[in-house]
Amino acid sequence: MNRRLIWVVALFIACVGVSKTSAQGKHLTRARMKSIVFEEVDFRAIRFSDAVEYLKKESVERDPRKKGINVILRLDPARNPEITLHLGKSSMYKVMGLITEVAEYNWRYIGETLVLEPKPKKSTG
Repeated sequence: MNRRLIWVVALFIACVGVSKTSAQGKHLTRARMKSIVFEEVDFRAIRFSDAVEYLKKESVERDPRKKGINVILRLDPARNPEITLHLGKSSMYKVMGLITEVAEYNWRYIGETLVLEPKPKKSTG
């Protein structure tokens, strides 16, 4: 077999393996976020970045494995609104979904890491 073809096949197999690992990490992270439950969430005019930090720290305490959720916040200082939110029993997944919507941030998974990034600004043209 041609060396180049062998290299291409090996690279393809490696990429498929990474993709599966990433998909598995996404599934595991989402499942853990849904299993981490807060009895009450009461944010009163706290910055989005502080709310994310709170959820990140509390996720370790509430995770049965004590691993928590690894969160990377790519903060735009111009987009760090105050969050006011009062909820009864709620999963981390739900709370994170609500605060990212208010702050206009997207989230994506890279392996077992949750990455939060500002949503692209809509053009007015």
